[in-house]
Amino acid sequence: MTDREPPWASAPVRLARDEATSVRRLVALAVASIAPRTDIPVDPELDLQADLGYSSITLIELSVVIEHAFDLEEISGERASGIRTVGDVADYVLDRLAERGRGIPGADVEAAERRIAQAFGDDGPGDGSSA
Repeated sequence: MTDREPPWASAPVRLARDEATSVRRLVALAVASIAPRTDIPVDPELDLQADLGYSSITLIELSVVIEHAFDLEEISGERASGIRTVGDVADYVLDRLAERGRGIPGADVEAAERRIAQAFGDDGPGDGSSA
């Protein structure tokens, strides 16, 4: 027996399919809730600025919501510049979760849902109410 790590010990962490689906769903929820354009369904291929009408201010707002919802570190300017589509946002979150070396257990999914809802007040995202 040797003290060496087995080859799989340093393999990148991959999230289970249902975890990745949950993350993508939560990202789409956050994106849709902040999007200036609400007349089209959120799709992974949609460009945040060109298709959904995001400005630099709403992009910052989205980054704060995503960081808080998934308990992530602040998104660096370099990384943020590569995020253009809804799918890019989800991929970013999935990559950061994988870098942490663990998936997103069910309790974390529920916590992320609560954090996203809290970001939009008691009524949650997309409540459609107006004053």
